[in-house]
Amino acid sequence: MTTLDPAISSMLFDAGHDCRATRPLARFAWRFGESALDFFFPPHCSSCGNPLPEFINKALCQACAIKIRWIGADRCLRCGDAVGAGMGAVMDCVSCRTHPPRFVSASVAALRYEEGPAHDLVLGLKFGGKSHLAKALGRILAARIAQTNLLSDMGDAIVIPAPLMRGALFKRGYNQAEELARVVSDELKLKLETGLLKKVRATQRQAMLSAKRRRENLVGAFGCDARRVKKFQGLSVLLIDDVITTGSTISECARTLRDAGMKTVVAASFARS
Repeated sequence: MTTLDPAISSMLFDAGHDCRATRPLARFAWRFGESALDFFFPPHCSSCGNPLPEFINKALCQACAIKIRWIGADRCLRCGDAVGAGMGAVMDCVSCRTHPPRFVSASVAALRYEEGPAHDLVLGLKFGGKSHLAKALGRILAARIAQTNLLSDMGDAIVIPAPLMRGALFKRGYNQAEELARVVSDELKLKLETGLLKKVRATQRQAMLSAKRRRENLVGAFGCDARRVKKFQGLSVLLIDDVITTGSTISECARTLRDAGMKTVVAASFARS
């Protein structure tokens, strides 16, 4: 099990305050609202279901958080996956040889997507209607991006989430990648752009497909808004998704953005499968 910076992993469960509520009146209002929500809707751990104390990030209890396999310094710079202990940062790994990322200059992820708390967090955000998890997960992802210097030498960069079809967005109520991207952009003081990259064709669910079929499934699935392209041409992009598995989604998104004139595309996901 890899240990990430305690300041990052503690975002999942630590008691604390919202950093934006620093003035006394604002802090009082924020805590009053949190207390009211906790009274009517007591927070529970998203993995084991045990009750959580007040004034926490409402993601995991400490016992579940310490079970997560964080991706630390031993990582692949290309795809963001974990590599063997002591290898440090490498430019190529087993995952790259099996599913090489395309059109993406570099990638990072915070943790391995495995059965247990990590799996419960991602599924809770993606399919469980737990949009509140985006705050803690997004802050962790932003810290991971800063920790790994993913955006160094990129110049002006905009944050773009992997998009959903309107039907899926309506059914789910929100785009989990966009919710994460919103927090990341706030934390890193970058512009969030949600109108440039669109999903223009319905696809099969990626989880049910082989790696080869995943790539085929997404060909031509994304497009860029022609009215917005000129405004952002020449800029670099930080592409955000919740999970990277074979890299098919981020690769096709990146190809679409590069074809539209974006300078460089790097990718960040909360989890790496």
